Amino acid sequence: MISKKISDQIAKTFMELVKIPSPSGLEKQVGAYIHKHLKKHGWTIFVDKSGELNNSNYGNLIARLEKRGTRRIIFVAHMDTVQQRKDLIKPKLSKGVFRSDGDTILGADNKASVAVLLTLAKQEFLKDLENDIVLAFTTREEDGQMGSKYLDIKRIKPDYIVNIDGSSPIGTIDKRSMGQLVFEINIYGKAAHAAEEPQKGIHVIKVGAQIVDSLKMGIISKGTTFNIGAIHGGQNTNIIPDKCFLKGEIRSFSEKEIKKQYEKLKKTVKNICAKFYADCGIKTIVYIPPFAGKNNKKFIQKVKKILNKLSLKFVGQDAFCTSDSSYLSQNNVPTITLCKGGGNPHSKEEHISLKEMEDLYLILEKLISDIK
Repeated sequence: MISKKISDQIAKTFMELVKIPSPSGLEKQVGAYIHKHLKKHGWTIFVDKSGELNNSNYGNLIARLEKRGTRRIIFVAHMDTVQQRKDLIKPKLSKGVFRSDGDTILGADNKASVAVLLTLAKQEFLKDLENDIVLAFTTREEDGQMGSKYLDIKRIKPDYIVNIDGSSPIGTIDKRSMGQLVFEINIYGKAAHAAEEPQKGIHVIKVGAQIVDSLKMGIISKGTTFNIGAIHGGQNTNIIPDKCFLKGEIRSFSEKEIKKQYEKLKKTVKNICAKFYADCGIKTIVYIPPFAGKNNKKFIQKVKKILNKLSLKFVGQDAFCTSDSSYLSQNNVPTITLCKGGGNPHSKEEHISLKEMEDLYLILEKLISDIK
């Protein structure tokens, strides 16, 4: 059972955090809030240079207490949200549930995780633990640029990594998650007057439509999805359009399958453009490797025991999304994504209960003290 004092700290911290704007790449104000909060409770803080590398105005923030324990655990939460730059979030707490005023997202993804970590960070019992705790607050998770890509895991040398994210119910662990390849197709044709000499033009929107029509969308095989999400082209009704751009993505739990589908796509685009005598190009905009969940089975069992002690239901799942765990796990350190609860993320109906954040706090507290 959590104390009222800690519960109030979580609620207050969360309300303050969601009022601070933090679209992807603009995490500086939230970083400053975290820095100030941790500094006064004895944490040593370092901001890395990932902001310079991924075109963000702030880097990953890493904090640790001045000690070296038996085991080192790193807890990770991203600072950014899908908030629009013009939006001001006005949170409210009613009957134990946090929501926005209905005009914006709430920002529980992922400031609920940040609020719980900051509340945990001020507790005195941390200084007497055997385990060494590191906190990492990352940038640009939501726009796919992912500051976690630049987080120096080798320097931190953790024994375990806990990425706190995802809106599945408390007690849910993402054992693995999808990789993502975002691509852009550029098609170039020939402009002509649409009434006087349309036969002299090469109509690239027609070419783009043929490409879209030839591709299977949605689930294309088990654990693999494909989507064209944007198409732009043309200038006016009296001009045969000579430029068309398509943007889409391939996601899969298998890196091999992503590469296979991308090669298949490139071949399809090339063949259709040649048929219409159009020029074309295709390029990768973003690539995030799958989180394969290597070396995490024993760690998951340890966490499952902790959940049982807390009378929380354990659920292990494959997550049909991408997350920081893709990069956090690259050095083969046992890694999990621990879901924080909540619902309707990335929407104006987003919500999370105080009880969920209290339960998350208890899980992290037990993780810190019990993991061997």
